[in-house]
Amino acid sequence: MKKQKKMEEFIMFETTNLLPIRYLQDKDNAKVFLEALLGKSISGIERFYWRTNLPEAFDLRQGKPDIYLEDLNKNQYAILERRYGFDCGYQDTVSRFIQNAMSADSLSYHGTVSECSESYIIFLSHLGCFGQSDAICDLSDVSTGGDSNNRCHKLSINTHYLVPNADPQVIKILDILRSEDTEIMRKENLVEMWVTAPNEKDRDAFMSEWALTESWGLDDTTDGDELTERAMRCAHVWDVSRMGIKEIRESIGLTQIEFSHRLCIPMSTIQAWENGEDCAGYIRYMAALLLGVLKEVK
Repeated sequence: MKKQKKMEEFIMFETTNLLPIRYLQDKDNAKVFLEALLGKSISGIERFYWRTNLPEAFDLRQGKPDIYLEDLNKNQYAILERRYGFDCGYQDTVSRFIQNAMSADSLSYHGTVSECSESYIIFLSHLGCFGQSDAICDLSDVSTGGDSNNRCHKLSINTHYLVPNADPQVIKILDILRSEDTEIMRKENLVEMWVTAPNEKDRDAFMSEWALTESWGLDDTTDGDELTERAMRCAHVWDVSRMGIKEIRESIGLTQIEFSHRLCIPMSTIQAWENGEDCAGYIRYMAALLLGVLKEVK
């Protein structure tokens, strides 16, 4: 039983996502971003894919792009995103894989590989750096595998730049992407805190560890009153994680009927939980979050 419960909590942590569609998952936003980044006009988008529905050519063991698109001139663009960056060896290896996949996809879709088209592989990270960091680094134009006429351009982008070597429009978009990643990071931290809190018996230790963890970003400078506020909110997560459905409901003064209507949960199910039937941790998490009992930690 304990093993099953642990697996259930792990699955919740891996799949919980309460965010709206992300900025670059909108093809118009992706087009604006690429035009500003590359300093050229993109005629229009012929095809646009997310990581979850990539063409068969991208059935790779590693290095699947998060965004892949092709414009009307058959130029191809792949964007890979990672919070803590990419090492050089990974970039080189993955670039070859993706470039080969792009060529194979073009051949499959168009029946040929255009001699005039270009491809762009963009590595996007949100790494908070301690030292100097450019917003954009050109990893040099290289021809990788297959068709020597099809040039592949590689760029590395860091949204936590300290040297804004880009035009204002690009900087504005990078600020959006960084803010978006920060929001995602906070929600991921909240979920992980919820999952780990029941296993931590010492409330103060849990509060201190989470308030100071690097999970808030390598460039996190929170201190003073803000750090105290974060610590108290971490402690609050510890408290709420120990609440049953009845305690969550009563903490905001709802009757069972009001609780049922608010969350669209049958009365019989609520009564069963409050009479001792096990209520999964992810259900209590969702209820506490949606009702405002569980607060965001910044």
